[in-house]
Order: sequence, then structure tokens, then C-alpha cells
Amino acid sequence: MTGALSSIGRLIYQGGFQNRRTIPSPPLPILRRIELATYLELKEQAARLMAEAEEMRRVEVTAVIADIRQKMQAYGLTTQDLGLITKSKPAGPSSTVKYRGPNGETWVGGRGRKPDWILEAIKAGKDIDKEFGV
Repeated sequence: MTGALSSIGRLIYQGGFQNRRTIPSPPLPILRRIELATYLELKEQAARLMAEAEEMRRVEVTAVIADIRQKMQAYGLTTQDLGLITKSKPAGPSSTVKYRGPNGETWVGGRGRKPDWILEAIKAGKDIDKEFGV
């Protein structure tokens, strides 16, 4: 790398770039049209590349999945061995019913909106623990 830098440095120092002709830049309106066309071309190219990349990803993922399945079968591995599926936890205790309504409705008395039959009983001045308590 230092060799490449030193040879470029020698060219500049010896005036190797001074004798080169420069191309005059086009007038500004032409330059803008060129930049716009280049931008649109690049945008189209980017879209094509993204589509190609997605297709390549799909193909590669299919191959990787097939390879993983083959290796899992060869070694007798399961998804549980890989930690992908955990053992289900036993269900916790269900909420115990604290109140039973006149038509068999139930309510555990937790957070949230109270059922209509509880609200009506409260408006009527009833003690819901005595009236509906289980």
C-alpha cells in the first residue's frame, strides 16, 4: 500500500498530472438534465437490485433450511434441543369467582369495568358482597 501511495505521490510531485487536458464542464442546464437522468437510472437500478437481492435471499434461505433439516436429522436433534420450543408451563390457578349474578353471570371482582348487574346493584344501594358473594 505504501508503494502505491509513494508512486502516486511521485507522479504529483514530478508534475505528471499537470500536462493532462481537462474536459470543460457543460453548461448548468445540461448538467442538471444529466444528473436527473443519472438519478432516475440509479433509482431504477436500485429497484432491480433490491428485487434480485430478495430473490437471492429466498433461494439461499430455502437452501439453508434444507441444510439445517438434514443436519438435525443426521444428529437426531429436535427444535427443543435447539431451545426453539420451550416446555409449556403449567397453567396457573384460574381466577376464583367472587360474585355470581342473578342470571348465573360471574365476576371475579378485579380491575376493569364492573358488569351492569353489579353497577345496578350498587345504584340500588345493595351490598354486593351479601347480595352476590359466593
